[in-house]
Amino acid sequence: MGLRRRHLREEKTKLESTVEELTVKLASMEKTVTPLQKKAAELESRTDNLETENIALKQDVQRWRTRASELLEKSNKVNPEEMRKIQTENDSLKSQLTR
Repeated sequence: MGLRRRHLREEKTKLESTVEELTVKLASMEKTVTPLQKKAAELESRTDNLETENIALKQDVQRWRTRASELLEKSNKVNPEEMRKIQTENDSLKSQLTR
């Protein structure tokens, strides 16, 4: 019986030592993990913000492309009569300047 008890005490001591070592390691890892979790959350937030900004910029680009196309199309649809009238007026103004 005495040998068994001694063996159990030694095993208990080893297990307590192991628990203590693991507790220390856990505390150390928790200290390391906490800042990393905070940094990960910050990066995730920044990524979300950049994705939102990217979407907004893409929409803005599309609006400008549409606007440019509309203006280009409008400029190509100048009424020939209106163009002659403007050219005549322009010529008239030029001749008045040269007098």
